[in-house]
Amino acid sequence: MKVLLLKDIKNVGKRLDVIDVKSGHARNYLIPNNLAVMANKASLARKASIEKDQVLNLDRHKQLVEQLAKDSLEFSVKTGDKGEVFEPVSKDGIKKALITKGYQGFSVELSQSLKELGDHQVEIGFPQGIKGQVKVTIKAQ
Repeated sequence: MKVLLLKDIKNVGKRLDVIDVKSGHARNYLIPNNLAVMANKASLARKASIEKDQVLNLDRHKQLVEQLAKDSLEFSVKTGDKGEVFEPVSKDGIKKALITKGYQGFSVELSQSLKELGDHQVEIGFPQGIKGQVKVTIKAQ
C-alpha cells in the first residue's frame, strides 16, 4: 500500500515521502496515529502544494538574510564611569528590535547577553537551516 508520510519516521522515511508499506502496518499504525495518509490524488496534490510553499518560504528567508546583512540595530545603554555596561542587551531585546523593523519567523542565536560597548555580529536563524547575521551597535547613553 502506498502512503504519504506526514512526519519523519525512523527507519521508514522522511516527511512527504511516498513509500510502499504493508497494508496492515499502514491501517493499524501509520494512518491511525496520523503519521501517514493513503497516497491518492488529493494527498499528492497536497504534497505538491506544501513543497511549492517550502520553496517560496526558502526564497523569502534568503531575501531576509540579505536584508539583515545590510541592516543594523543600535542600542543606547547606561554605563558606569569606567565604561562598564549596566544594562546588557539580551536576546529578547534584539528580537523585539527586529520585530519592530518588520522581521518575522526567526530566532536570535546568542549564548549570552552583550555586555560591551561597540559593534557586535549576532547570528539570526530562520527555518530550514538558513542563518544570517545582523550588526548590533551598543552605545553609552
